[in-house]
Amino acid sequence: MQKMTLKIKKFSLCPFLLLLVALLQVGRASCFPYYFKSFKVENGLSNNSVTCITQDKMGFMWIGTKDGLNRFDGYTFKIFRSSLSNAQSLQNNYIRAIHEDSRGL
Repeated sequence: MQKMTLKIKKFSLCPFLLLLVALLQVGRASCFPYYFKSFKVENGLSNNSVTCITQDKMGFMWIGTKDGLNRFDGYTFKIFRSSLSNAQSLQNNYIRAIHEDSRGL
């Protein structure tokens, strides 16, 4: 009867140890912090009202706002706006959607 009691005690420790190992693994995964940085007009964005965003195959972030299309390279913004003197410019500064075509353009 004493042997049976010892076996039960050994087996009851197994779930506890597994739970402890699992909790330690979860604790390790949360050790890597995420950093977020927000950008505003003061940082070069054309407008603080962002309507859409995408990343192209080259890594540029394209951000549509109520006042132009912004290309962000990780450091600076390049702003594209409508221009009456340029027929190939944007038709409107209010960007509602951004789509990358199959060629990555």
